[in-house]
Amino acid sequence: MGEAFTHLWQALIGRVHGPFAFRLVLQPLTAIIIACRAGWRDAKAGRPAYGWAVLSNRAERLALLKEGWRELTRVFIVAVIVDLIYEVVAFREFRLGQSLIVAAVLALLPYPLFRGTFNRIVRSCRGTEKRGPFLNIPESVSEEAQEFLRSLRNPASMPAFPNPGDLDGWRKLQSLVEGPAKAQSEEILQRYAPAVIQRVLGSINVLEVCPKGWHGSRCVAVYVHGGAHTLYSAASTAGRAAMFAHDTGLRVISVDYTLAPFAKYDQMSDQVVAVVQALLSEGHALEEMILYGDSSGGGLAASAILKMRDRGLGMPAAAVLVSPWVDVTRTGDTEFTLAHAEPNYLYEKHSIRAAAAYADPKDQKQPYVSPVYGDFTKGFPPTLIQGGTKETLLSGFIRLYQALDTAGQAVKLDLYEGMPHNFASRIPESPEARIARGKIRDFVHLHVAEEHLARA
Repeated sequence: MGEAFTHLWQALIGRVHGPFAFRLVLQPLTAIIIACRAGWRDAKAGRPAYGWAVLSNRAERLALLKEGWRELTRVFIVAVIVDLIYEVVAFREFRLGQSLIVAAVLALLPYPLFRGTFNRIVRSCRGTEKRGPFLNIPESVSEEAQEFLRSLRNPASMPAFPNPGDLDGWRKLQSLVEGPAKAQSEEILQRYAPAVIQRVLGSINVLEVCPKGWHGSRCVAVYVHGGAHTLYSAASTAGRAAMFAHDTGLRVISVDYTLAPFAKYDQMSDQVVAVVQALLSEGHALEEMILYGDSSGGGLAASAILKMRDRGLGMPAAAVLVSPWVDVTRTGDTEFTLAHAEPNYLYEKHSIRAAAAYADPKDQKQPYVSPVYGDFTKGFPPTLIQGGTKETLLSGFIRLYQALDTAGQAVKLDLYEGMPHNFASRIPESPEARIARGKIRDFVHLHVAEEHLARA
C-alpha cells in the first residue's frame, strides 16, 4: 500500500514538469471562473455559501451537488481526457484512476471553495458600499438569513418609481427588472424541473406549472404574483410558482395579469376571477382550488376572492397570502414604526407611487383595492397569512387576521422573527423558510378536498 501511494504521488508530481503542464493552471482557472460566476448569482439571490449549504442543508444537498456537477461536467471530462493523453505520452499506458484523481483536483476541488468565497466577497462589498448602518442584523435569526440581510441594498439609494401617469417611465422600469427576475426564476426552474406550459384561460395568458412527477391530480392553485402591482410577470415569477408546486404537489396556474398603470385594480381583479371561472368551466370545483398570492399579489388574490363572493360565484377552498399588501394606504402603525427596518422599499419613493398607479387615491380604501377593509362577516375561505417582523406591511397582516378572526372565519397568522418581505421564496434554503414552506404545504393539504388530493 505504501509503495502504491508513493508511486501515485510521484506520478502526480511528475505532471508539473511533463507534457501539457499548462493545464495545471488553465483547468483550475476555468473552474474558478465558473465558480465565481455561480457565487455572484448566489450573492444576488441571497443564497448561502455553496460549500456550507451542501454540508448543512440535507434537504437540498443532492440538488446543489447536481447543480455544481452540471456546471463542471465539461471541465471535468476535458481534464480526464487531457490527462489520459498525458499518460499515453509519458508512460505509454492508460491509468484511469490517476486521471480521475487529477481531474477531481484540477476541476472539482476549486469549485466549492471559490464559489462560496466569491459569494461572501460580493456580499461583503455590497454590504460595505450599499447597506451601511441602515439595517439591523438580528442574532436571533439563522446564519443564512443574516447573510441575506447583509446583502440587501439600502432602498434610500434606489431610484424612485415613476409618477403614476408616466407610462413610458413604467414601461422602462418594467423592462429593466424583468430580465434579472427571469434569470433568477430560471435557476429555480432548473432546480425543481417542473413542466411549464403557456396557456390562455378566460382570454388571460397564464403559465401552467406542474411539479416534477405530477400524476394528474385535479387540485389546482391559482397564483397571483407580486411586484407592487406594477412589476414582473408570470414568466419572471415562474420560479415562485415552481417552488409552491414542488412543496405542495399541486398544479399551479400563474396569472399573467395586466400590470398597473396599464390596468387599474378593478380590471386586474377581473382578470384573476376570469381565470378561476375558466377553470370552473373546464370541470374543476372550487373545493379543489387554492388562491395563492405573495406581496401585492396577496392583496390582489384577497380582493379577487371578495369579488367572487360578492358576485355569487363562490370561493376557493383556501387562501395562502404571503407578505400580502392588503392596504395600499399608509394607515397601519408599522408603516411608520418599521419604516427604518424595511430593507426593500421606501413609502415616499416607491409604495405611494405604485399605489396611485394601481388605484386613484380616493378609491384606495375600497375592499377591491385594499381588502383589509372588506366585510368578512359575509364569508371568506380559510386563510394562511405569512410574513416577517421586518416588514412595514406587518400591521396589514395583523389587521387582516383580526378582521377575519372577529368575523368568525378560519385564519392563521404565521410570523417569523427578523424576516424580510417574501423571505420564504428569496432565501428558500434558510431554516426559517423551510419551516414556512412546510406550513404552507400542511395548510394546503388540510384544506384541499381529501379525495382530490389523494390523486396527487
